[in-house]
Amino acid sequence: MADIITMWPWRNYRNDTSDGSEFHYEFNSDQERFFDLSRRGDNLWLISSRRIADATLYCLLACLVVIDKSRNASDDPFIGYGVYKVRGDSQKSRYFDPNQTDITDLLFQLRFNPFKPFRFPRSEKQKMGSALQTVGELTKEDSQKLQDLASQLAVINPARD
Repeated sequence: MADIITMWPWRNYRNDTSDGSEFHYEFNSDQERFFDLSRRGDNLWLISSRRIADATLYCLLACLVVIDKSRNASDDPFIGYGVYKVRGDSQKSRYFDPNQTDITDLLFQLRFNPFKPFRFPRSEKQKMGSALQTVGELTKEDSQKLQDLASQLAVINPARD
């Protein structure tokens, strides 16, 4: 069992949540690695970046606790987001307030499994978004850091199923 992390593009997050009710507890990707690494009970950590003034800020948007995975049918309305789908447990998964502290420093502390820390300076942190486009498997220590962060963030889940 391993937790994974990936980027949720800010524009997709805004499209999915613009009316305040579109929390689907699902995430779609075209990456087969995403599909292969996702297992029941794992945490899928979803990170995003956005520009505010002249700064790139990173935030933790969600933690989906995986209960199922599948391939999207060609007529699935979310096929445009990716072929592979992970569904999160609506009772255990959490969405976080995106208006939070920048988590760049925490992201630079992640080591991944296999060991592959970010190899660019903080002054080039905008590269982190591209690096996180590829799904990363987290170490237990990485997962704990994200759990600790999540425990301090405001949860914004809508009414659950």
